Amino acid sequence: MKRNIRKTAILLSAVILGEILCLQGNSDIWVTQTGILAGTGSRIVHGAELFADGTERTGAEQSADTDEPEITVAPVPTDVPEPGVSPSPEPSVTPEPSVIPDPTPGPGMSMNIENLNIYTNGQEDLFGDGSVPEDTGGDVSGGYSGGGEMSAEQKEELIRQPRLLLESFNLSEKALNAGDQADMELVFKNRSSSQGIYNLKVSFSTESPSIQFEKKSFYFSGVNPGADITINSKVSITKDAKDGPVPVTVSFEYEDVKGKAATGTESIEIRVAQPVTAVLDCEGIPATVYSTDTIDLAVRVQNLSRTGIYNVRVDLEGQGMFPKEEIFVGNMDAGTMAEGTMSIYVGTRTMKAAGQDEGTDESEMYGKVSGKLTLSYEDLQGNIYQETSEYQTQINKPEIQSLKIETPKKANSWWYSVFVVAGAGMLLIIIGLVIRNRKQKMLLEEARREAAGEHK
Repeated sequence: MKRNIRKTAILLSAVILGEILCLQGNSDIWVTQTGILAGTGSRIVHGAELFADGTERTGAEQSADTDEPEITVAPVPTDVPEPGVSPSPEPSVTPEPSVIPDPTPGPGMSMNIENLNIYTNGQEDLFGDGSVPEDTGGDVSGGYSGGGEMSAEQKEELIRQPRLLLESFNLSEKALNAGDQADMELVFKNRSSSQGIYNLKVSFSTESPSIQFEKKSFYFSGVNPGADITINSKVSITKDAKDGPVPVTVSFEYEDVKGKAATGTESIEIRVAQPVTAVLDCEGIPATVYSTDTIDLAVRVQNLSRTGIYNVRVDLEGQGMFPKEEIFVGNMDAGTMAEGTMSIYVGTRTMKAAGQDEGTDESEMYGKVSGKLTLSYEDLQGNIYQETSEYQTQINKPEIQSLKIETPKKANSWWYSVFVVAGAGMLLIIIGLVIRNRKQKMLLEEARREAAGEHK
């Protein structure tokens, strides 16, 4: 259709120019910018010639035609004034009225259309490089003088693709704990005021394996201009999910009123919170303590969470018990333990601060007291958690302890006894042998004496 309009415009322009040339007869016409020359006989065409009968010839074909005389084009004479002489104004000449001949061009008439640019819509160059700009789909206006009505394609309006935008998300201000499941609701709106959306597909996607959707894709046959759609689904968080926001991409695939495919995306964030748990373990306050004493309390903190905890500290408060300072552990990684020792000054039941006792009655100053140990820590979002452990003890009067000097125990000398017993045994044996020898000697002496008496 567009090419027919262009051909019609070209032919119409050629006919009009041919009529002008015919009106001039054999007179010479000089047109320097467009290259159109009129004179006796034919008209010179540098590139191609369009004849009245609708045929087209090249320059070589025209030069080969011997029936028509060739016209030599001479430059337009210009008067150059002599130096020192001012040019005199030329008198105005009233042109003679020309006789309008038959507008139908005769056979063999041609005209020069070189450099003649004819536009159908103010943009396309029909005699340029031959390229035709792509139709933008808008209204065709300007440059068309061929008469008649424009086609439906020329009058077609530009279609603007509609867009879906996120209106609300019920989990935008809420953090989901790892291992939890929640209902998710999203509302999207067609922001176009005139164009509808058709064959809409909505999909959820995320790179985090810790986010799991009950349903990832949704279909809508159409969304009217300015209308809303609501998407409901369940979302689950795995137990090993990390703290922090998880980005989720919402993708749209749809068609416009002409069936042209279009896409779009929106982004949401699901905040994940890993629950934190820590426990306090200590030896405990002794069941009986004495006023003015200082006791050392060993404590242990265990982080049982899958994530870190922060600003961990242990403090004590209670009647008559005054810690010198709290235990500050600091930050703890998941699954770690920390230890510390707290020094506690033992006062009295009536003591408001360490060393400041206004009580005078011993029945009020001493007795049973109670208190608590408090473990405090924070999660990644700065939320504070506390765990307490209560205790009870008995505060007694100060105990006055006497200094007892103990003599050092002698070293055990059992081996000396063995030697003494052995030595005594040997001595007895020796004594026995001596006595025995003496008895033998006495018996021998008596025997000698008896023998000597018998000899006498």
